[in-house]
Amino acid sequence: MKDSKGRSISYARISVTDLCNLRCAYCMGKEGVAKLEHSQVLSYENIAKIVRTLAELGIKKVRLTGGEPLVRKGILDLVALIAQTKGIEEIALTTNGQLLSKYADGLRGAGVSAVNISLDTLDEKKYKQVTGGNIKPTLKGIDSAIAAGFDKLKLNAVLLKGINEGELRDFALFGKNKGLEVRFIELMPFEETQSYGTQHYISADKVIAKYKDLKELGRDDKVIRYAFADGLELGFILPVSHKFCSLCNRIRITSDGFLLNCLLTSVEYDLKPYLDNPQELKDYIASCVKKKPRSHNLKEGKSQSRCMHRIGG
Repeated sequence: MKDSKGRSISYARISVTDLCNLRCAYCMGKEGVAKLEHSQVLSYENIAKIVRTLAELGIKKVRLTGGEPLVRKGILDLVALIAQTKGIEEIALTTNGQLLSKYADGLRGAGVSAVNISLDTLDEKKYKQVTGGNIKPTLKGIDSAIAAGFDKLKLNAVLLKGINEGELRDFALFGKNKGLEVRFIELMPFEETQSYGTQHYISADKVIAKYKDLKELGRDDKVIRYAFADGLELGFILPVSHKFCSLCNRIRITSDGFLLNCLLTSVEYDLKPYLDNPQELKDYIASCVKKKPRSHNLKEGKSQSRCMHRIGG
């Protein structure tokens, strides 16, 4: 499936819930989650319908996100349904790791081959400050994921001014010791968390400049890889300061059934009216993808109206 700019769209990120067991300050507003009604959230049956249609259109990779996807009951059943879908070659999951020690083996057995774990700081007190939670379950979850033997296991940290900009070497060493690929991601602006974003956004260039022995190795797709003089490596994903829209191959489906062509746009397409007619759903999705913008027009201070937990990490 191609968009109107000729990009091949082969990757769908699907949010299965807007709920989360953490309260990351950059992800949701001070009021927490305005919980969707049960009837508003896509059933597993309807998610499976969408995945089948996406596969027919050329989607090969599906990533399950939230909120926190592991808080939704029966998540392993959904993974199994997707794994049975002809054309889907990879099932991935993004998680905060809090429940991963419970689910890692089951996810691997059901068909998940790749897991991204969110961990913004290695400092217990700072973790509590950012997320409102305890770091220990996530660290335990990381070890469980390593033991489960996923094909790909990555650690994602949102770059936060005044919080983790001094932890780059610590993360690189942690990644080496655990056998994990570590990536720092620039903080993206969202309307409900704009004040936090204004306070804690910092471009990766400014942070990298503070480390005199940090040298660029090269770019791999959207990730710019760096290494310290002693060989410790980490990567950076820079959607704000160095956007990579020309390489974008993805769409997003929200837990309430809307398609988004770009994380940083408020243009949404409601899939629910088409769920009972496979051909209409297929035609509608194809038409929506044709409207994918050439690039986001993000500038500091301009933000997405949904919170991150309502789109999917």
